[in-house]
Amino acid sequence: MWSVGTDPARGKFMPPEPLFALHTTTLTAEHRTYAVTRDGSRILVSQMVEQPGSNVVNVAVDWTAVLKK
Repeated sequence: MWSVGTDPARGKFMPPEPLFALHTTTLTAEHRTYAVTRDGSRILVSQMVEQPGSNVVNVAVDWTAVLKK
């Protein structure tokens, strides 16, 4: 993820600066994996987690019963 400063009064862009590394799929409008707060102070990122090869799938059965307790 990169940051690019701007100078709107002069219509100029500053050189890009790296913010942090991401391990995610392509960041496109169709597959957006991030969200920025209105003031730009925080970024929420959905990242891919590297996991060892596993064929295990955990399934929660009757999970609504837990909500009633």
